[in-house]
Amino acid sequence: MFYNALMTTTPAWLFPAPVRRSRFMASSAEWKPYNIEVALDRIATWDFSGGEIEPVLHFDYQTQLDNNAPGRHGSGRGGVFRNYYVKGVGRTQAAGNWNSTGDRYHGSGHMAVASALRERLISVALTAQGLGDAIVPCESILLAKLRPDERRAVAIGASSSQASFTPADEKLMALSVKRADFARMSNIVWALDHHCTDPQAFGTLFLDFERFLNPPGEREGLEGAPDTIALAMDRAFQRGLANFGRFNRVGAFWIYLQNNFTLDGRMVDLETPLYFGAPFAGVFEQAGSEPGTTAYLGFESFAYVYYWRLFVDWLKHKLRYLTSRGLQDMREKQAFLKALLHEVSAVFSLKHLLYDDDRLKQMAVDELAECLDLGRAARAGLRSYSDAYFPGVTAARAWKLPDLQWKELATVPAPISAVPFAVRTPGFSNAGVSEAGAAYAAALQRLGNIQDAGQLLDALSKHQA
Repeated sequence: MFYNALMTTTPAWLFPAPVRRSRFMASSAEWKPYNIEVALDRIATWDFSGGEIEPVLHFDYQTQLDNNAPGRHGSGRGGVFRNYYVKGVGRTQAAGNWNSTGDRYHGSGHMAVASALRERLISVALTAQGLGDAIVPCESILLAKLRPDERRAVAIGASSSQASFTPADEKLMALSVKRADFARMSNIVWALDHHCTDPQAFGTLFLDFERFLNPPGEREGLEGAPDTIALAMDRAFQRGLANFGRFNRVGAFWIYLQNNFTLDGRMVDLETPLYFGAPFAGVFEQAGSEPGTTAYLGFESFAYVYYWRLFVDWLKHKLRYLTSRGLQDMREKQAFLKALLHEVSAVFSLKHLLYDDDRLKQMAVDELAECLDLGRAARAGLRSYSDAYFPGVTAARAWKLPDLQWKELATVPAPISAVPFAVRTPGFSNAGVSEAGAAYAAALQRLGNIQDAGQLLDALSKHQA
């Protein structure tokens, strides 16, 4: 059958960027091969030799469904190298915003030490809590000394580093390294918007789609059939939803979900965790000259539902378009696309949990109430919170936070950036930062004060031991 295609080695959304050895220091010999940086100067102008460049890193193109930053086409500072995803390697071809002062965080190609430390430390903390399978853990970081011009750029705010917040960022920059065993919704959206009509390329795209919907250990023997793709989508949604329940039980919140979780339901971008170390429900409010960030802790699953609704609805519309008369040149492709549309529509009918507002809200409330050991009155308060907030996330409606006698926490978790913030919790809850959360915050501060690469790597390895 058409969908019984060969397994692809390079997914359709990955493209090569030449790299060279760089100046990053690794903690051990195991990680020394990842001492790399992008070297676009190796792509010679008017070179007609046709020779392949080695080695290369494969960066990924991405398209968001709800908001795309101008010029940001995908992984502008990271990609796959030797089966690991390395972030902070410099500007790839996807960094079309490299000349924009308004998007230095993504367009500079740079990764702050603070970001790398948070990725590594939260990976250690959550793995210790039994949640290593709910994230794509950062397995190591590499560090390099900033050159004089780079230090000047950090000082004037032309990068993502904030030395006043993390002193190590004044003198160092970082790479983070994690297994490249994931794909994002945005990769699939990009790939289907740039699909190749060649039968094998078309078939392997959908095979890759099914492959990355499944957890890393369950990807053998797949055929990319319409019914198995639809069922894999269902399981992936359910798996990710369950993971947010697990995060709630240890008080781990991610603040920004857009494009930061994998198709199979794990969190992959770990730069901005708010980690309490114990169950928590409340409101995170971050100030700023621009409209600040507000996050509703305990109900992050609602945002996850929002992105899955967007993706499923988009996929149905895309499949209808791809079956347009005359667009596909093979009867087998037309039949496959129609079958896939039928299966996805059948699995994700309006009766599916994805569209069951009341059940989703009740699940979130019951889970939080159990975690926080709340009584009937407090549970009713949480329900009023979810009833007000859920439509604001999933339907972009105006909403007002209910009066739950909110109180501000005196002891807050480790900050996610230098921007001041406050955390409030309902009057009926005594939840706060646990010993585990305080230890994470202390380690982040202590390690972030070390400005020598060798000393920082040594201290980090001792902390993990």
